[in-house]
Amino acid sequence: MIGYYLMYNLASLLLDRSDLILIDGPLFLPKSYYAPRGRSYSSSYLEVYEATLRSLSSLLKEAEASGKYVLGVVKRIRSHYISQWLGIDSLSDSLISSLLIREGEALGPIPMSGGWEEVASYLGDARSFRPWAIFLRRGRAPIRLDLPEYSIDKAYALASYIYSISEPSTGLPMPILAVDRLSKVTDKQSSLIYRMILREARRRGISSEKLALFSIQRGEND
Repeated sequence: MIGYYLMYNLASLLLDRSDLILIDGPLFLPKSYYAPRGRSYSSSYLEVYEATLRSLSSLLKEAEASGKYVLGVVKRIRSHYISQWLGIDSLSDSLISSLLIREGEALGPIPMSGGWEEVASYLGDARSFRPWAIFLRRGRAPIRLDLPEYSIDKAYALASYIYSISEPSTGLPMPILAVDRLSKVTDKQSSLIYRMILREARRRGISSEKLALFSIQRGEND
């Protein structure tokens, strides 16, 4: 979660350098995204979550005001937005998009209904930035592009641009691919980093519930 907070703030700093900002992951995070399963939300988790969505709200307002675009790029699709939109059984977006979309094709924009109201309650003036999804295929499997509502009229132009800068074998935009490769750490490195954090946390008297905020998430290590 802290990673998203930092990413949204960095994106705000880069708005004056580019017309398009790519977020590595979903653009909108439900409260349960990184919360431990079966446990209530701790005060520290809620504090970081609310700060993260405030930074997202600021990013989207700045982007719209300056005529810029912000897209979330989801590499591992686990959502069910297409089946919800079609009103059918809850089939995964990964399955449906793989069956429907051929190389060079896109599906959408589709409203991202699940969990939006929960997120919107934290976004203040950015509630009008309802999220929409486009599924785009270049390579073996489709990816999902998340975009705020103010970008809808440019949806296919944005999808075409993302297709043009994507690496053919993976289907991922090259900037995302480059950052992904540079930012990953090995299991040995992540274990060392976590031990250092744990030692420092104990020295400072930080509660154990806050340590989950620093855990390595799937896809962040090799």
